[in-house]
Amino acid sequence: MKNIILSIATTAFYLSLPLEVFAKDDDPLFIGGFQRAEHNSYTYAGLITPILGGKLGQGWFNRTIASWLTYEYDTSYNGQPTQLKAKAPGIETGFGYAWAGKSYGVNISASVGYRDFRLSPNVAGEEPEGKVLVFSPQLQARYDITEHIETDLIASHAFAKKNAETSFARLRLGYKPRWDWKFGIEGIYQEGENFRVKQQGLYVVTYLKNGWGVEASGGNAESRDNSSSAYIGFGVSKQF
Repeated sequence: MKNIILSIATTAFYLSLPLEVFAKDDDPLFIGGFQRAEHNSYTYAGLITPILGGKLGQGWFNRTIASWLTYEYDTSYNGQPTQLKAKAPGIETGFGYAWAGKSYGVNISASVGYRDFRLSPNVAGEEPEGKVLVFSPQLQARYDITEHIETDLIASHAFAKKNAETSFARLRLGYKPRWDWKFGIEGIYQEGENFRVKQQGLYVVTYLKNGWGVEASGGNAESRDNSSSAYIGFGVSKQF
């Protein structure tokens, strides 16, 4: 059975870092990081840029992200068991609008992306393969339950050709001892034509005075065939 843990929802890992912390500023925000599990990896880098008079966390913005996805799973080739490996570089750009209040932040966005799936060996009938166009709407929301307890949600869907269409959702509940760091628990759900993954883990985020933000996360990922493996993630942000 295929055992794929994909992270095609590219902006899902642009941390919880940026939008509520720097909501007064109109400078671009760099984001970058990775997530890895036993059979896959996802690395990304990009910019979130306020436009049309917007500020980070409030108003219009552009988001452009380049990424590199790898994964592997067992299949058959010429009647023999084989391990298929895939590399899939991609890029996406899109626009969104953000609202911010004293205890909440919300943004909605949509992007158009391109990803090139390169399979090895090139097994006939295995998909996705080749160049794929993707349209991805996304919702991100944060709410402060109390002064020190917050929750945030990211939900997105990538519309693409069959076997490349995916859904992603991440829910977090965190505790903020101070303004400059927080930690908590997270649950992640990913689903596509050939895979379904549930993840449960922990995360910690810290904000530095020089404009840097750093996040680390990790936990357990369970796939559709009930196999499980550990995952880890790391991300940074930097305001220019």
